[in-house]
Amino acid sequence: MYVTPANNGKARCVFLPKEGVTFLHLCGSKAPDDRVFLMRNGYRWRGGHKHLFKAAILEAGLPEAFVFHGLRHTYASQLVQAGMPLVMVARQLGHSNTDTVSRTYGHLSCSSIEEELARRFAPLYPGVPTETERIAPLRSSLQAEHAPDAPGPSWPASNFTLAQGDLLRILRR
Repeated sequence: MYVTPANNGKARCVFLPKEGVTFLHLCGSKAPDDRVFLMRNGYRWRGGHKHLFKAAILEAGLPEAFVFHGLRHTYASQLVQAGMPLVMVARQLGHSNTDTVSRTYGHLSCSSIEEELARRFAPLYPGVPTETERIAPLRSSLQAEHAPDAPGPSWPASNFTLAQGDLLRILRR
């Protein structure tokens, strides 16, 4: 998909996961240059229309503090957590280099590095649980206990970006 960012006006290609493509198909037929979210009168959303997004996030069960830009942040966080190289994440976000991505999301790649190292060294020590395996129950318990109530820079830990008809009904113009 080609998008035109507000800051420099240069169109760039952004690859969407299947959920993103499904979501756009659910939005109905639009011309290639059409905006996805418009008001009922056909104009684009402005700052004064944040209440519409707030209603949608509350109905979707997201934290009240969640903002539209949080969707972009969640997407980038999940890419980094999935082990995507920072240069690819930067390209998806429209950054010219990895500096901003590294500063903002670099801490999230630590678990990916840990998992990759454990995977590479596992054949050297068959039958010995890795550090990741040993602390997995503790990590899961802490995330389950604290993640829902403590949205941080990488919130949400699970994927809330799946295209769903209910969310579309809320955001439809």
